[in-house]
Amino acid sequence: MKPTHMLLYDQDCPLCNWYTGAFIRHGFLSRDGRLPYSEAVEHPELTFDATLSRNKIALVDPVKGTVEYGIDSLLTVLGNRFPLIPRIGKLPVIHWLLEQLYSFISYNRKMVAPSDCGDSCACTPTLSIGWRIAFIAFCCWIVNIATGVYFTQQLGDYFIGHPVYSDLVMFVAQFGFQFLAFRMLHQRGFADYAGNLAFVSLLGALLLLFFHFGLNFLTYLDINTTMLQPFCYGLVYLFMLYEHARRLRLLHLSGWLSISWIVFRFLIYPFAFIV
Repeated sequence: MKPTHMLLYDQDCPLCNWYTGAFIRHGFLSRDGRLPYSEAVEHPELTFDATLSRNKIALVDPVKGTVEYGIDSLLTVLGNRFPLIPRIGKLPVIHWLLEQLYSFISYNRKMVAPSDCGDSCACTPTLSIGWRIAFIAFCCWIVNIATGVYFTQQLGDYFIGHPVYSDLVMFVAQFGFQFLAFRMLHQRGFADYAGNLAFVSLLGALLLLFFHFGLNFLTYLDINTTMLQPFCYGLVYLFMLYEHARRLRLLHLSGWLSISWIVFRFLIYPFAFIV
């Protein structure tokens, strides 16, 4: 990347730290080609939209006085080594699709990789209700598919729910139950909590899918997995509980939300499994 260019990134976002660091390691950016947003706003020679750059990473050229945001800045960075990428990426339909994907990730990046920076998070993206709902709906879709596969194929002897929509119902019911607990505990920032709650469910579903393929492989080797099937589900449950509690601490929310999360599970399981 030209030395005059400077990529402004969210230093409080583990995801942003990772991919901008990868750009440097693989030669897409020079070693001094990125600058934390909190430092950039203190540099008078850098002219950029401080609000927009919280939502869409900015690529600043202080010499020419030009700024690119979001997917355009990333296409320029990638084009430094692969000139064909920005040519393809700037085709109208492809560019529009990339913009939607970028916004989907950027507005929800704190849900994917939360961090505890107290009140000092200078680059926290603006809350977008639309993109947050899209994020939760995406998580719900994946969770419903993955858990449906595990429940019907690995826990079929215990599962009494419907394979198509049972976990969809449980997913939605969980949000309603946790919303009531959230209000009763006088917490603030439900949109952020809801995004993290959805992502914890997504992580659990992906882990279940991993165990599903592993158990199928053991079955192929003629190994009895009868006891492993509920055991793996129990491991996923404990992982989700741990991750939920960890994110509560990062969000500075009440630990009682983990208790209500457990209570909901005990209330809903009789409708899905033989007890």
